[in-house]
Amino acid sequence: MMSFKNKLLLTALSLLSLAGCDLLPEDSTQSYTPSSVTAVVATTSTDYTTGAISVITGDDNRIAANELLAGNSDRTVNTFNDHFYILDRETQSTITKFNIIDSTYPVWQYSSQDALNEASSTNPHQIVFLSETKAYVLRYNRSTIWVVNPSATTAADFKTGEIDLSAYADVDGAPEMTMGVIANGKLFVAMQRLEYWSPVNNAYIAVIDTATDTEIDTTTSGTALKGIPLTIKNPTTSMQYLAADDSIYIQAIGSYTDGEFIGGIEKVDATTYETSLIIDDGTATTHPDERVSAMAIVSPTLGYYVSYISWGSNALYRFDPSTGAETPTTIGTLATGNFSNITVDVNGLIWLSDVANGNATVHVIDPQTDTLLDSVATVLNPNKISFINQ
Repeated sequence: MMSFKNKLLLTALSLLSLAGCDLLPEDSTQSYTPSSVTAVVATTSTDYTTGAISVITGDDNRIAANELLAGNSDRTVNTFNDHFYILDRETQSTITKFNIIDSTYPVWQYSSQDALNEASSTNPHQIVFLSETKAYVLRYNRSTIWVVNPSATTAADFKTGEIDLSAYADVDGAPEMTMGVIANGKLFVAMQRLEYWSPVNNAYIAVIDTATDTEIDTTTSGTALKGIPLTIKNPTTSMQYLAADDSIYIQAIGSYTDGEFIGGIEKVDATTYETSLIIDDGTATTHPDERVSAMAIVSPTLGYYVSYISWGSNALYRFDPSTGAETPTTIGTLATGNFSNITVDVNGLIWLSDVANGNATVHVIDPQTDTLLDSVATVLNPNKISFINQ
């Protein structure tokens, strides 16, 4: 039987061949070792005209296969088991499935648009997986979630149902569903509820029973909206379920308008739906930490977030989710820069996308010691990081 090491090497070579890139150096095989975590990274050129995929593997001496599966810049990546899925968003509205072991050709590519009545882009933001045969496509430009079968072998069998969230839509006709997680048999969907890009409405989380695909009424007041109202506005990049305290953590950038601070990090009890504001980004007069642009939770008492200061300028913070206590942190030379994404893997390590001044690097951090374990070049700027666990 072929070893996992050799499979990864063949995968990297196949991907590089597909992308029309040069092959790896002759001695690069020395760095391909069996990995408990393989990272699939959506990358973007500095001028935002093109995008690609990087695959990072190795537990110690990590190595990246870069500039793979070139495409447009407006896309993201999700993973489930041994597959990754590229979501081409505004321009194409497609989802393409690849097997991490052999990505020479896609398993399938299906549209997130109904052929009969959806001419414009649906802008798929995430595919949230319940199982190999059931998942949910969050369509940012529409008011319905698609229920899909990721193992479908034909486009006709891909979509299996819809969930209507039009009650949350505002004047532009869509609730701007942007992120989701599954916990305790329920799908939690974050909605920005912007009005022509302006965060004037409260953000909400809709809660869906995954057994019946119907919305759960989380309120006791009998209001028209059944979901969970949030204090923070405009959730953008980070939503995470932590089983250790049965809580969902969600980040929101708030507003980019000068003097308006309406974002932060909020905690939602996945059973009672009670909420609490963990990190407040401040007020017009007091906002020392600026806006929260990304977040990763390691444990009930340890997390990190990225503070957005201005375009191209961020700071890294360490905080205690149980108390909200926070402090700016420096890991290696990482204190300020331009960090586009932060996430945590199954081993509890932090992965940070660094795009400052063309750095194009993914950093791997041990949060227990604030040690920089690895810095892996991705050629194009790294954005969303998703993991395949072995």
